[in-house]
Amino acid sequence: MTDPHVLDPSCLPTPFTAQEIRANSPAGRTVRTLVETPDDPPVHEVSRFVEVDAHGAHLENWTEKADGTRTPAERYYATWRTLQEHALFPTDATRVERVMLATQLGELLCTRYTVTRDDGRVSRFWFDTGRPGMPVAHDHTDASGRTALAVSMVSDEVVVG
Repeated sequence: MTDPHVLDPSCLPTPFTAQEIRANSPAGRTVRTLVETPDDPPVHEVSRFVEVDAHGAHLENWTEKADGTRTPAERYYATWRTLQEHALFPTDATRVERVMLATQLGELLCTRYTVTRDDGRVSRFWFDTGRPGMPVAHDHTDASGRTALAVSMVSDEVVVG
């Protein structure tokens, strides 16, 4: 029997299986994240599961600026496995550990993947153990340790209609 968390022998097991992501992503699931970079004002990125089926989901993504303006929604289809593959991390460059993370969603028990690249860049991804799907936070630093991108989930709810 193969482990459904293992998609590639050169990568660590993913935090969630495709089926776990599917079970936690009904139509209407809407995830809002705060995106911060050193050179631009913060924005919110929103992802909404519009239609779901046994194989995947139609999603819409858009960005909202602080002044309330919104980019047009981009719609695409992704399989549950494709969504799971977003959490593939190379075994030889990644450290994984369980940590508590204080977030706008509360104090969460997370699995954190820390990926250190050969050029010194570091990326960290926090997956809430009770929330199958995208990470509740991730950040990326350049080789000097300067934060290049910080993303944190601010809401995750099912919006009907």
